[in-house]
Amino acid sequence: MNLHEYQSKALFAEYGIGVPKGYLITELSELDTALNRINSKGWVVKAQVHAGARGKAGGVKLVNTPQEAHQVASKLLGSSLVTIQTAGKALPINSLLIEETLAIEEELYLSLLVDRVTCTHTFVISSAGGMDIEVVAEKTPEKILSIHIDSTVGVMPYQCREVG
Repeated sequence: MNLHEYQSKALFAEYGIGVPKGYLITELSELDTALNRINSKGWVVKAQVHAGARGKAGGVKLVNTPQEAHQVASKLLGSSLVTIQTAGKALPINSLLIEETLAIEEELYLSLLVDRVTCTHTFVISSAGGMDIEVVAEKTPEKILSIHIDSTVGVMPYQCREVG
């Protein structure tokens, strides 16, 4: 199952996990409404495609004014994005997540994926952040915790304690 960032954040919010205030737009005409509803000193404009490394590929931009937001949104919306995770394939940008900017106190990385080697669902967790998780994996693999989940029993309490 592939979820866009906005879909994941909606699920988090549904279960009481805090997420930045944000709005999804699919047309430029929706941008001003999103900016006004967020009422922030700055915004993050995020391309919604099924790939990581969007920021490094130019798909995530910080903006400080509505004019900057319009410039970035008009450039991204309707274009395509190639990241290190798309194997050279350009993915269409049909929607943008507009979010408030927040001060980052701590950056963590958490991923749930299917490990093709072990054929298990696997949580990959790191306190070293997520922007450069590939570099962390290469240079300091001890900073990454992988927890393989037995699909016949699900996530066990002891596995949750490993993360904490």
